Amino acid sequence: EAEIIEALTATEGLPIGIGLLGLTTDKQLIAQTPSGLYKPDDDFMTWEKVADNSKLQWIKPQSPPSNLEQALIAQVSEQIIPLERLLLDLHSGRLFGIWGVYVMDLVAILILILAATGLFMWLKRKRR
Repeated sequence: EAEIIEALTATEGLPIGIGLLGLTTDKQLIAQTPSGLYKPDDDFMTWEKVADNSKLQWIKPQSPPSNLEQALIAQVSEQIIPLERLLLDLHSGRLFGIWGVYVMDLVAILILILAATGLFMWLKRKRR
């Protein structure tokens, strides 16, 4: 279903700066980093440094099959923010991050001041 189950980072022991992935002759995954070659254990939880192995077959990036690419595009296009959500986020200030909330608070205060001064001017004019 193409959902992320778990993400590994350097805190879990993943080597930093993986540039290439390759396979050994016995189909063992090898990761190339600036500090050398690493291989994972069976659970991909720990990585150990290995000596240079010239019999590696590096995995070359390639385009996905067209039917998979179209399915991914369709899935992403379904997740586009609906207009109602966009307007709600704009109204609440969430659209612009943490500063947007402060800007919307400032706008609310300015609108209250505008309403108060308008009411004051209307009452002053009505007395005359």
